Amino acid sequence: MFVRIYPLQPGTTTAAMEATHVAWCGSCGAASHRTDRPGVPIQCGDCGVDVPEDTFNYYVSPSAFRTDFRPTAKDVETPGQMAIRTVATIQRDGLPSRIGSLTVHVGAGTTIMNLNSGVEDENGQAKFFGADVVTDNDVLGWQKNVTLPEQAVDPGIEKIAGNPRWTATAPVAMRFGLLARKETDALFLEATGFNRRLNLDLVARRGTRSRIGARSAAVSATHLLVQKAALVLDVAPDEFEALEPRLRGDSPMLQIADTLINGSGLCRRLGEAETDGRPEIARLVEEVVGDRLQWPLKDFLDERHATRCSTSCYACVQQYQNRRYHPLLDWRLALSYLRGMIDPRYSCGLDGDFDTHPELWGWPAKAHDLAQAVASMRPRTLRYGRAGTGGRLPCLEERSVNGRLERRYVVVHPLWRLDAASIREFCVGPDGNPLFFVDTFDLERRPLNALKFAASRPEDDALTRRGGGPAAAA
Repeated sequence: MFVRIYPLQPGTTTAAMEATHVAWCGSCGAASHRTDRPGVPIQCGDCGVDVPEDTFNYYVSPSAFRTDFRPTAKDVETPGQMAIRTVATIQRDGLPSRIGSLTVHVGAGTTIMNLNSGVEDENGQAKFFGADVVTDNDVLGWQKNVTLPEQAVDPGIEKIAGNPRWTATAPVAMRFGLLARKETDALFLEATGFNRRLNLDLVARRGTRSRIGARSAAVSATHLLVQKAALVLDVAPDEFEALEPRLRGDSPMLQIADTLINGSGLCRRLGEAETDGRPEIARLVEEVVGDRLQWPLKDFLDERHATRCSTSCYACVQQYQNRRYHPLLDWRLALSYLRGMIDPRYSCGLDGDFDTHPELWGWPAKAHDLAQAVASMRPRTLRYGRAGTGGRLPCLEERSVNGRLERRYVVVHPLWRLDAASIREFCVGPDGNPLFFVDTFDLERRPLNALKFAASRPEDDALTRRGGGPAAAA
């Protein structure tokens, strides 16, 4: 059992090495931080949009953690999944480099913050932490008259241990998260001219601007770029920190930082212009998606890998360092996302072309196989079918016990934007029954739940209205 040493009151330094207030910009996703909670909206240092004062939460860097010197019971329950997040700000990022539809920012003095907002509730919202200020009257158990005053401990620990060990000094009526931050160099890739028929911009952590398939593709693309950069620069991949993607206005942004405090020069090297005037990272992106004689395509497209690895494995994108993201990683989605960032004409199979680009090879057959597999899980109520022109898209029909058609689920690619224009292109006409869309990312990983989630998903073109009901045929 551990007693967590926390801060006492905001502004004190007894137990907190550092304390700050952090919020995220609703426009670009950059982090804003202030020592004191602001009383007025704060202008985002990245995009200039106002960040409301009530979105700032209190975070601290504890001066230490310690044990309570008692053995841990075997039946102690785990606290649950922590809301852990790594965020970055852009400071002194210099002059951006624009290469076609890609904009490269190289940021010196970028603040990277690792935040732990506590255990998540059933809705995925962070509960944050709390603390009571107490005096520990029985530190070692066998050594009398040894006390530790002003210990900020978890209230649950205090109740479990019971009195007279703990003497309450003062309650701390606040919520707070844990913080570790550093100044380093970072690299940002912003897609400003991608094909808007794709949902590359739906990479927010939560909310209407979030699609798990698109976010998975962006996360996978970031880790793939880190491994490519490490290979080219002859360093270990953990010399880079692959940050989560975010939005800057309506444009998605991939983020990579140096692991070392104050920077190691690697991100600056990737942002330097080559002889043709383009930064090195732009050349690496093109090589990743276009050079079949170099890694990764040379290895990924090898028949022994391509036929056995449906999402990711340790022979492609997975590494020990990115184990937190293994359920999200997908090498095919990574290639599609990077290609979409640099090629505004790329439609990821929306035009029916699944043969030109290797990451789309075999996708229609895979989608039909997934639909048939899911239908076999509930044979009494689910039936496999085909939809669209020529039946090119698989479909799941959900029927009642008496055989009446209740709703249809059309299987689509994770990067297709499900707005009115795309739905018309699918040629899936309304037939009076509810029509929903489920992508192969969800169908492969959580098949039956994917159908439930699809029924509550808003249309992508409803984003401009910040709402909207379930997807329906246009």
